[in-house]
Amino acid sequence: RVRPTHTKSDPANQMAAPNYKVCGVGAGILGVPVCAVIAARCPELSVSVVDSDEELISQWNSGAGCPITEPGLSDLLKECKGRNLVISSKVEEHMANADIILICVKTPAKTLGVGRGRAADLG
Repeated sequence: RVRPTHTKSDPANQMAAPNYKVCGVGAGILGVPVCAVIAARCPELSVSVVDSDEELISQWNSGAGCPITEPGLSDLLKECKGRNLVISSKVEEHMANADIILICVKTPAKTLGVGRGRAADLG
């Protein structure tokens, strides 16, 4: 294995800092799976998923199953929740403390003109 030549104080190594905080905004079909994978693959990071929908947050935290069906997601949540993954309705608190914020919400559909009813082309 090749050892890194930089130290923790080196800006190039800041991503590997144990207290680095990632916050995913949106606890739906994108936010929770993406953040669960990040938490599983990077156990040194502190990962949160936030949403203003308290009912949705309660469903994720109830332990009665996932609000969405995604292969392997239940196992990832069991592995990471309580270790380095939190699902919360405290949006402002987690965003204020985050080093990286991921926006994990639906792309709005166009309401007028060509392509009406479809998501905007952001490419």
